[in-house]
Amino acid sequence: MKGVVSLSCLLLGIISNILLVDIVLGETAISALPRERGGGVYVENFGAKGDGVSDDSGAIQKAINASTNSTRVILTGGRTYAIKNQIHIPSARHVVLEGQGGAAIIKWIGPKLDPVKQDNASGAMVVFLGLDHAWSGIRNVFLDANSRAVHCVYLAGFVNTGFVYERINHARPLLDGLKYDVAGTRGPVQFNIINCTAFPVVAFNGKKAVAGRAVFHFVINSSIGQVRILGGSFDNGAMAGLVLWETKRWADTDLIIDGVHWETWMDKGSFVVTRHERAGPMGTISLVRCKMHVSQGSFGALVRNLSQADIRMGIEVQNFRSRDAFLFLFEDVYHPKHNVLYRLKYLRRSFWINVTGGLGPVGGGV
Repeated sequence: MKGVVSLSCLLLGIISNILLVDIVLGETAISALPRERGGGVYVENFGAKGDGVSDDSGAIQKAINASTNSTRVILTGGRTYAIKNQIHIPSARHVVLEGQGGAAIIKWIGPKLDPVKQDNASGAMVVFLGLDHAWSGIRNVFLDANSRAVHCVYLAGFVNTGFVYERINHARPLLDGLKYDVAGTRGPVQFNIINCTAFPVVAFNGKKAVAGRAVFHFVINSSIGQVRILGGSFDNGAMAGLVLWETKRWADTDLIIDGVHWETWMDKGSFVVTRHERAGPMGTISLVRCKMHVSQGSFGALVRNLSQADIRMGIEVQNFRSRDAFLFLFEDVYHPKHNVLYRLKYLRRSFWINVTGGLGPVGGGV
């Protein structure tokens, strides 16, 4: 009997180390996150000061480079780690950069980067490059681009359910809070973004926004799978309110936004903006239990299309909630005949928008 109890305890311990289930009532969903499978490395042991003035980029990078597989690189919550150089998290190292005991701040104090020439990995504060990001990630960190870095995070390559992206605030990037470029890897994408935020609102070219372009910018190329944004509260980007979704070649990848609160500070702000370079299989945009309101300005479109490609993504909305009216549920810049106007009857309802580019009228229904 004693052996049975011990075995049961062992099994429970194994299960608890494999899966962490967060149940967030009211706003979002049940989310499954893998626990780390190793100990922690403290950046202070490698010389980090966390005083908001000293350059800690070298110390943080040393801690990452010294980490073995499946290790947390720990930042102390409440401290501000100023960096003048990028933080690189290498592929296949299974390293999670994590604030512990509260959110830690990483603030860019390096040179002002060029949003035209450095709209890539070279313009980001934190960079994930390579193909294998299993069991890697970043958690519980406030990333302040300080209106000087182009992206808070740049991520390229494969992302699956082992990748952790949780409780990240994206502040003041010249372009994007997160830019994820699949880069033609042709692999399956399973990317969960959990309980993240974006603030404060500042001025970008005269527009009030948290980012110069978008909070999340996805470049999907020759891949299948899902990107899920689960929970969180966001103000608007200057071009796309929350998501800029680009596809190159074919990309049968779905975008699911569940339990998100979003508000806009600009005129005709749009929640999701899509741009497709070529026709091909397209995924579906699913908006589930999202709440939206205007602080200043007005709503433009729930989904706005900027591409001339004939094929459009399908759009599904469940339990639509908004304190203020949109001009359009769907706006097509190049084919206005496809526009779907907002109607009060859609409020707190579930409906679909079937967009068939070039083949007839758009269908919308409840």
